[in-house]
Formats: sequence, structure tokens, C-alpha cells
Amino acid sequence: MSGVRRIGFYIAQYLLTQGYDLAVLYKTSEDRIIELKEYAKSLGRKVV
Repeated sequence: MSGVRRIGFYIAQYLLTQGYDLAVLYKTSEDRIIELKEYAKSLGRKVV
């Protein structure tokens, strides 16, 4: 994952910890989406 994409992933994780649910609207790898969904689930949040 490139540095820019990794920063975006960290921002998404931060937003989840702040109580936001997220919608993935950009093209990303299925692995990253799965990783983000699992992280969100551990916080009781969701990613669609």
C-alpha cells in the first residue's frame, strides 16, 4: 500500500474511533476493505 493510501486508511481508522460509520466510495483493494470492516466491527461501527 502506498504512503498516501496508508494515510487515508489511518484517517478512516481515526474516524471510526470517533464514532463515525464509513462508506467506502473509492477504488481500493478488497483486502483493505476487509481489514477496515474488521477494525470497525471491533469498535461497534460499520463500513459499507
